[in-house]
Amino acid sequence: MNILTNINLNKNELQNAVFQNLATAPLNPKEGQIYHNTTDHKLYRYDGTKWVDVGGDIPIATSSVLGGIKSSDDILIDGTTGVATLNKAIGDLQNYYLKTETYTQEEVDALIAELDLIDIEVVQTLPTTGSKNKFYFVPKTTNEAQNIYDEYVWTGSAFEHIGDT
Repeated sequence: MNILTNINLNKNELQNAVFQNLATAPLNPKEGQIYHNTTDHKLYRYDGTKWVDVGGDIPIATSSVLGGIKSSDDILIDGTTGVATLNKAIGDLQNYYLKTETYTQEEVDALIAELDLIDIEVVQTLPTTGSKNKFYFVPKTTNEAQNIYDEYVWTGSAFEHIGDT
């Protein structure tokens, strides 16, 4: 039976209804039209310009847009509080981020002490070879009140002049 006019259900329920089942979207849709796609098993609504999955496309969350984010097993997000927790060490921090609780100041100080720090050495002339993580300051031959050194670093095979102070 074709019904060619609107039906007013007077706020009564439409029970045991099934949306139109189609493998592709209907041609010449009208805004608000709904159909069930039998290929991807999703329900679609026509918004006046395009078919939209009624299940919704969740926007990417930003500071001003409420939405979803894509995560991995390495980051756990509590669905109630929204708090993210690292589940695994990341990249170069692998040897430093081994705990799930907060580090104490003493633990942070101990980790920093293990890092390679930069050293500065004032020399009259450059040595034959150098060391990594060290700046070599060589006095200039000019008599200036400032900019009295040329700075060099060891590249592994030669010294590289990087500036002057």
